[in-house]
Amino acid sequence: MPEVALKINQAVQDESLDFQKIADIIQTDPMISARAVQVANSAMYAGSQPVQTIKRAVQRIGLRAMRTIVMSVTLRNLYTPISPLIKKRMKTYYHHSIRVGVICHALTKKIKGFDPEQAFLAGLMHDIGIVPILIRADKHDEIKNNAELLDKLIHSLKTKVGAMLLKQWGFEDELITVAQDAENWQRDVIKADYCDVVQVAQLHCEMIGGRKLDAPALAELPAFERLDLGDINPMLIIAQAKQEMREVIHLLE
Repeated sequence: MPEVALKINQAVQDESLDFQKIADIIQTDPMISARAVQVANSAMYAGSQPVQTIKRAVQRIGLRAMRTIVMSVTLRNLYTPISPLIKKRMKTYYHHSIRVGVICHALTKKIKGFDPEQAFLAGLMHDIGIVPILIRADKHDEIKNNAELLDKLIHSLKTKVGAMLLKQWGFEDELITVAQDAENWQRDVIKADYCDVVQVAQLHCEMIGGRKLDAPALAELPAFERLDLGDINPMLIIAQAKQEMREVIHLLE
C-alpha cells in the first residue's frame, strides 16, 4: 500500500487531526487529489456550489468518505496486470467492490446506527484479499492462463488474505471482520454490524447481474433479519444506487 494511503488511513482514525492536515496529506498525490475533487462534485455529494480545493472536498464529503476515495484510487492503480485473464479478473473485482460499496451506502441511509461512509468503505474492501492473489497469480504461467485454477485459489484464500492484509494496514476490527466473513452467510452474532450490511448488499448486487453467490435467499439471510430490513424494497434501493454506481465507477477508473 502506498505511503499516502496508509497515512490517510491512520489520520482518519486520529480524531485530533483537522481537515487541513488531512488535505495536506492528500495533496502529496496529484492523482488522488484530482479524483477527490471530482467525487466531491459528483451526484453522490454535490452541493449548490462546486468545490475546487482538497480542503473543501474533505469538508463536503467527510473524512471517512475521503478515505474510501483514497483506497479506491490506490487499489485501482496498485498493480497493472500483464495476463489478459488476470486483467479481466482485476476489473471484475474492482467494479464489483464499488457496486457493493454504493449499495451499502444506499442501504445504511435507511437504517439507524450505521455511518453510510463507513458502510461504503466496508463494501469496497470486503474482497480486498483478491488483489494480492491476482498479483501473485500474474507471475505464474500455470495459474495466470487457467481460469478454473485461479478461481479455486481465490475462493479458498481471499478471506484469510483479506483479513491479514487489513490488519497489517491498521484498519479497524469491524472492517477486518468484513473481509473475513463477508461470505460466511450463517454467521451467528448478536448485534447487526457492517458485515451484515455487506452481505445484504452483495445479494442486492447479484440481482442486477453481479457475481453469482452460493448464498441463501435474501429473506432467509440471518444478516437481513438482524438489520430488520423487512419494509425495504430491494429493487428500489438498487434503482436509487444505479446512477451513483455508474458515476463513481466512471470517476474512479
